[in-house]
Order: sequence, then C-alpha cells, then structure tokens
Amino acid sequence: MDGEEISYGTSPLKEDTDGDMLSDGEEVKVYETDPTKQDTDGDKLSDSEEIRTTHTDPLNPDTDGDGILDGDEKVSRFRSLGFFFFFGGLSLWSVGCLILFKKRKLGGILFLIGIVLMVIAFL
Repeated sequence: MDGEEISYGTSPLKEDTDGDMLSDGEEVKVYETDPTKQDTDGDKLSDSEEIRTTHTDPLNPDTDGDGILDGDEKVSRFRSLGFFFFFGGLSLWSVGCLILFKKRKLGGILFLIGIVLMVIAFL
C-alpha cells in the first residue's frame, strides 16, 4: 500500500493526510477527491463538509451553476439586511422590519429572494 500512497502524495503514516475527516482511501476510491487537499474544488468548503453536510459536489465549486461558489452560498444563506424604527406624531409607535434573503444568480444578474418580517408596536 505504501507505493500507492506515494503515487498520490499521501502519508503512509496517516489515514487522513489532509485532515478533512475523509480517509485517503475514501477520497481516492469512493469520492475521487484529492487526498492532499481539504478542499479539492476550492469553493471554501472542505470535501468532508460537501459530502456529509451540504450535499454539494466536492469536485465542482458551483454545484447549482448559479455563479456563486458553494462556500459563499453556505455563508450567506440568510442575512439580515436591516432593522429600523420610526417614531411618529404625538403617540409613540415603532415599526421594525427584518429582511431575510437568499442570493440567486440568473443570466449574470444577481437576485435577492426573501421575506420581510414587520412588527408594529404602539407604546
């Protein structure tokens, strides 16, 4: 087995040369990922995270083809755009708004698809 490990550039002393929680054998024989790199496709997600958590392709940096790296999509799945208050008239009232969104790229144009949560409070 040492000859095979040397040909792949892996360590014969370690079961997981790159430390991504996939054994070198799994990476070479099952997933065809690079056992010397934690992130074979360079999308900011480890091979293990793509296989076991996000279920994205560890060999394709943009699994869904929307122009956004898989790792960037995971980080920005939902982000708050804003929260604001208004005070009006003689009565004190406030409106809070929170916008949650998901990024999608279509034909080179970035779209934000989301929901708006509003709260109106009279104090």
